[in-house]
Amino acid sequence: MRIHRTLQLSTVASIASLVIVSATIAALLVLDAQYASITGRLDSAVRKAMTMRGFMFEFQQTQNPRAALQWKAEQAEFAQVLADVDAVDGPAQALKTRIARENESLRILFDRLSVPDEERVRTEFDEMIRGELSVRSTAILTDLLGIHDRTVQHTREQKQWVTAVVAASVAVLAGIILMLLQVLRRRVVSPIMQLEQASAKLGAGNLDQPVSIGGSDEVAALAASFDAMRRSLKHRLEELAQANAQIEEANATLEQRVIERTRQLADANAVLLRTEQELRTAARYNETQAMALALFSSSFDRRRILDGLLGLLADNHPFPASAFYTFDEWNGHYGREAAHGLAADAAREFALGEGLLGEAGRAGKPIVLESTGWTLQTGLGDFPPAEVLLLPIGYQDKRLAVLVLAASEAVDDQDRNFLQHLAGQIGVALHNLKQYGDLKLLAEQLRASSEEIASKNLQLEEASRTKSEFLANMSHELRTPLNAIIGFSEILKDGLMGELTPRQEKCAADIFTSGSHLLSLINDILDLSKVEAGKMTLSLEAQSVSALVQDALQVVRERALSNRIRLTAEVPDDVGEVWLDVRKAKQILYNLISNAVKFTPESGEVYVAARKVRRDAAKDGRFDEYLEITVRDTGIGISAENQARLFQPFTQIDSALSRRYEGTGLGLVMVRRLAELHGGSVALVSEPGKGSTFTVRLPWRTGGEASIESAEPASSSPRSTASAASPAAEEPALALVIEDDDKAAELLRLQLEAAGIGVVRVANAEAALERPAADMPDVIILDILLPGMNGWEFLERIRGEHRFDGVPVVIVSIVADSNRGMSLGAARVLQKPVSPRDLTHALDAIGFHTAEQVPGTVLVVDDDPKAVQLIGAQLDSLGCRVLSAFGGQEGIDLAITRHPDLIVLDLMMPEVSGFDVVEALKGHAETATIPVIVVTAKQITTEDRDRLNSHVMKIIEKSDFNHGRFIGEVRRAMRRRISAGGVLASR
Repeated sequence: MRIHRTLQLSTVASIASLVIVSATIAALLVLDAQYASITGRLDSAVRKAMTMRGFMFEFQQTQNPRAALQWKAEQAEFAQVLADVDAVDGPAQALKTRIARENESLRILFDRLSVPDEERVRTEFDEMIRGELSVRSTAILTDLLGIHDRTVQHTREQKQWVTAVVAASVAVLAGIILMLLQVLRRRVVSPIMQLEQASAKLGAGNLDQPVSIGGSDEVAALAASFDAMRRSLKHRLEELAQANAQIEEANATLEQRVIERTRQLADANAVLLRTEQELRTAARYNETQAMALALFSSSFDRRRILDGLLGLLADNHPFPASAFYTFDEWNGHYGREAAHGLAADAAREFALGEGLLGEAGRAGKPIVLESTGWTLQTGLGDFPPAEVLLLPIGYQDKRLAVLVLAASEAVDDQDRNFLQHLAGQIGVALHNLKQYGDLKLLAEQLRASSEEIASKNLQLEEASRTKSEFLANMSHELRTPLNAIIGFSEILKDGLMGELTPRQEKCAADIFTSGSHLLSLINDILDLSKVEAGKMTLSLEAQSVSALVQDALQVVRERALSNRIRLTAEVPDDVGEVWLDVRKAKQILYNLISNAVKFTPESGEVYVAARKVRRDAAKDGRFDEYLEITVRDTGIGISAENQARLFQPFTQIDSALSRRYEGTGLGLVMVRRLAELHGGSVALVSEPGKGSTFTVRLPWRTGGEASIESAEPASSSPRSTASAASPAAEEPALALVIEDDDKAAELLRLQLEAAGIGVVRVANAEAALERPAADMPDVIILDILLPGMNGWEFLERIRGEHRFDGVPVVIVSIVADSNRGMSLGAARVLQKPVSPRDLTHALDAIGFHTAEQVPGTVLVVDDDPKAVQLIGAQLDSLGCRVLSAFGGQEGIDLAITRHPDLIVLDLMMPEVSGFDVVEALKGHAETATIPVIVVTAKQITTEDRDRLNSHVMKIIEKSDFNHGRFIGEVRRAMRRRISAGGVLASR
């Protein structure tokens, strides 16, 4: 560390010397620059002072103003130059201050000299000023020279001082450097030379000469380390000599030790070879097992698997000959199923327990035969097997086979263990093959059964199709003449063919009623067929529960009254509306109530109730709420054994009752089918002699839950269903009939519909007042004698309600007080019974034009002449000209050539159907705009409506045909024709 510090100090001293010299030179250069700057400014000031002195003398001599001005300019510049001159010390600064003061005095005196004055005074004063100016200018020059001298002297002194300092510093540093060099020579150079001499001796092999250098610096430490190395090397050489002696001593016994180690290596190599052989054998076993498993899983061919297994044992193991004998549990014999390397005359069959093979199979234990003396024929010579193994194969204590193996060499325990394990795998594989064969057999049997079932299904579908075609054809054949009977009897009953006697009118009414009943029975059969075929769908719409019950009761009310049966109904006021198929729901209620009335004796009672129930009360988990309808009677009741048969088609529980109570046995069947179609159910509680209670539960759907499943909803409001077939059809006028008598209301409905006016009926005035303003009628038909609020009170109420403004009221009542009616705002007052002519005249008087004839041409297209005649008679009463076509092609030709104003079309016609007629008419510009009313006996499907929806004005099924509704549709069609710009053809 001392040498290191010495070197550091030498370096620092050298650097300091260089820094001092450089600083000295820089200081001298700065002093020279300051001196040059100051002397330059002083020279400039002296020149300015001399110039000022020259201008001053010129002015004194010549009094030239220009000289005065030039002096003043020079005097100002002199003042600026003087201000820039740096004073080097105090005396120089005092001289500079005095020069500035003298310069200012010169300016003042010169200004005074240049001011004009009286001549006398001026002469005396100028002489004094000129003298003073000369003195002061001379003083300024003298002081400037003084400043110059002080500057020169100060600069010289500064240079001398700097030179002295530099000389002293250089001398000190030189001494320090010399001292440091002396130290380096003594402490570094001399010891290193000693180390060099010691290294040379050590290189020459002299290890006994010590290396010693005094001191505690780095060179001394290096010398000590060098001497330690010398001593260590000497010690190692001594140890090496001892080791050589020991090696020479050990060489004497080395040969014996090598021989012993060679023997040990030979023993270890033998063990390694045995282990390698065992591993190779184990690998061969594993490979065989893997190949056997792959063989078992690659195929279900039993013979292929067995042949492959025996070949595998011959290829990978010392078993060139083998055989596989399968056990037949039916005859108790082992039969050879596969063989490898055996002669053709080898034994093919053994009984259980026969010979060693049979014994191995019976005992379930392997048998090993050694040194048998047998020979096997190979084709090239005889082969004596070293051992023969008989391995029984089974699965869960079940005998399956015996594997016979002829070994070409002795079989050890490892081979036997392998074969035992392989026998277990073969047993599992044989069991799986048998399971597969059983499954395959079952699959074949299942396929045959499926084909047979499919064949039966085709036969059933064909039978069902044949039945459906038969029902469709029969329904058409039956309903076609039946519609004619109903239609003509209605024409007779309504007096369209002339007035009838009361007896004739009663006969016509009986014909009409009986025909309608027969048509209803046919429709029941068809509906049942459609339900069972899954072809009936729901047309959901909102319906008042109270109105639904009342409408159903109204149908059977007359029959109940004739048998003095009391009808009662209970519907809570807050039940409201439910979404369901109104037509089917009415059929359910009608069937139940009519059954109850039919089987209830005179003076009995039929009770009908409707309410909304929760899911737990309905004991059904599909919907949250249900509409529960209960029909209870005091009739004959039904026994428990007959209740099970009650809902079977065409079944009546007692032949005696069948003769007494007419029926087809379809009513309750349809109730159950229609309820289930809604997603509901029917329950029955009955006791013979005490009556029956039927409970129907239908899902309570709201508007957001209901999905319209049919193209045409059967709404109770004609305004909402004016035409479901054509969106462009004109909406009919709407009449609100307020009438509590059902027969009177039905008569008014027929008369109004015949006039082309839609009808909504309510049974009391309160219900009429509850109608919203957005659903106001075009005319009100009012009875006076109403339950609750009577007709007069109703008229007084609506006078104060603006929503009824502009709605005319026609009073139709036994109480026909014209003066009071007119005073309360009625448009017309008619006395009951009212004839169709009186009603239409009253409507015409308030602007409805219902009685006018319709002088248009109507083409009737139907293959049934009676249907053409019936519809023609209806149209004749309206004043129409009728064209008849008895086939689809004839209808198309007449429409194209005669251009009728309206076409009444049947759909079910041979060759060219009604659908074909519609398509043909749409394709001609002359006929594309002719309105079409479909009147058909065909059950209209959703697909049918999709085909007709935008091309026909109205679809009327013949089962729902009535004179008033048909005439109303004809009137609307004619009005639409006129409003579209057409001109009706006159008769």
